[in-house]
This record gives sequence, structure tokens and C-alpha cells, in this order.
Amino acid sequence: MKTWSNVTIVAVVTAASWLVGCGGAQSTAAQSDMAPPPPIDSPTPASSAPASSGNRDYDQGVLALQSGDVDGAKAADKRILDRDPKSGEGRVLLGLIDEKAGDRAGAEKAYKDAIAVYVDLSALLIDQQRGDDALSVARAGLAKAPSSSGLHANVATVLAGNGDGAGAASEFDQALKGAPDDAMLLMTYGHWLGVWKQPDAALAKLRAARSSSKDAGVLAAVAEEMKAIGAFADCVPTLDQAIAVKDAPELRTYRAVCKLGAKDMAGAKSDLQAAIAGQYAPAHFYLARVLGDAGDWKGAVGEYETFLKLEPNVPAAKVAREKLKQAKEHLKK
Repeated sequence: MKTWSNVTIVAVVTAASWLVGCGGAQSTAAQSDMAPPPPIDSPTPASSAPASSGNRDYDQGVLALQSGDVDGAKAADKRILDRDPKSGEGRVLLGLIDEKAGDRAGAEKAYKDAIAVYVDLSALLIDQQRGDDALSVARAGLAKAPSSSGLHANVATVLAGNGDGAGAASEFDQALKGAPDDAMLLMTYGHWLGVWKQPDAALAKLRAARSSSKDAGVLAAVAEEMKAIGAFADCVPTLDQAIAVKDAPELRTYRAVCKLGAKDMAGAKSDLQAAIAGQYAPAHFYLARVLGDAGDWKGAVGEYETFLKLEPNVPAAKVAREKLKQAKEHLKK
């Protein structure tokens, strides 16, 4: 499941009150291994105090600020941050204090840090398949920063996973208002539109994602989504762009698979041979198919055997053994 996260956070969550602790850098599971995590948006500083979250010190700090007691607010914020230096509510209160003191830059940083916690925490909970908790955290964050693209995207992801396509689409649309050119967000929306059997709308979002990225990993992930909806004519040029950035045997193989879908057997064969020269074992599996489709069963047998020698225990090995048996039977005819 595609989520928006930059930090690993372990948490116990309720809708009204939560405590977090931060760890090291994380990449989310559903993104391409080559793709970087998406950026966290910069929220607009709050113009008034956020609603109560059930945190007593936070509420006391807000009330102190409203009465002009900045020192009392600072004391309440210190108690929060002493308990949890990464507290989202502590960061929000710090932003309110800085804003009250006229420190706009400090307030913006505090708000950004606070929303980053909400974004990362909700993403982690999604990855842990704790959708209800993730939804609570993301919506709590949106109560404080209603324009946060990352939080809208994570709400959309949970709703999509729960089968609420209309609700998810609305949240994705809200997310795009704040990040219209974010390639990962566009790709994620395109992915779900494909799942919802809306290939034309999905392709439009995926094309926009392609136009918004120059990262080879992101482009490869976009191409994979295009392939999933049968848009081979778009998948190939998307991988052309990725290979122009980074000519890797894996990308050559991905492009070959798209070329197979586009019925470009010669182009697929050329890419697979280049991938094999780059010591990429899966290319042997696909080249065997190309050779078999062309009637070169001897060549197909050789490629399947090479693949099985290099990768005897991968899931595709079972299919390769079956295909190898069929190829050998064709040779006997």
C-alpha cells in the first residue's frame, strides 16, 4: 500500500491523545525499491489555536496563550516535550508560542515538524495494516493543518483500502490541490483509479506523474502502473525516460516486458540481450519466451536452463520448469 512517510515511529494511538517516539529513516513498502520517499508538504501556519486534543498540558498552554500568558504556555510546552521530544502536539504549541512572539520562521518550522509527525505516524500505521488508527491520526492532523497534502493522501489510502472509492478520490483531489505536481501522489492516485477500473482517468494521472519526475525509480514505478492497466504504448516511453537517467539491466528488462505487451518482439529481444549482458538473471526467463514465440525452441530451452541455474529457488522457477518441459517437447516434434 502506497503511503507518505519519512521516519519510523512506534506509537500507541487513540483519536484524541497519542504519544510517539522516533527512530531512523524508512522507505515505505509499497513504493518501488528504487524510488525515494515522497516529500512532506509545508503547512501554512495556523492563524488561531487548534482545537483541544485531550492533552491536558496542550490545552493549558493554548488557554495560557489566549490569556496572554506566554511564560505559562512555554511551561506547558516544556512539560509535553520533556515527556516526548517528538510530540506532535508539543510542536504545534511551540508554533503557536513562536507565532505569538512574532517569530514567523520559528512558527513555520514548528508547524512543519508537527505535521511531519502526523504524516509519518499515519503512514507507519497504514504499513502495519492498522487502518482505523491511521485514519484517526491523519484526521487529527488535518484538524490542525487542513491543507496538508500528505495527510489527505494517507486518508485517501486508508479509504481506498477499505473500498470507499468515492471518499478516497475526494481526499486524493484535496491532496493534489496542495501538491499538483507531486509525481508520487499522482502515481498513487493513478494506481487506485486503475484498481477502480477507470483506465482512462488512471492513465491521465500517470502521464502527469511521468511529466513531473526525472527520477529513474519513480519513472519505473509509473511505468509499472501503466503496464498494469495495459497502457503499453505509454509504458515504453516512460521507461525510455528512466533509462536515459539510469541505464540499468533491470530497467531494460521492464521495458522489454512492456514491448512484449506492445507486440514489439524485436525491441524486446534487444533489451533482454542487453540486460543479460548486464548479468541480470530474470532477463533469461523473458528472452526464452521471446525465442519460443518465434519458434526458436532450442534457444528457448537454453535460456530457461540458464535462468534455472542462476535462480533455482525464486517463485518464477516453477513456471520456468513447466515452460522448459514444454519447449523440450516442441523440440521433439
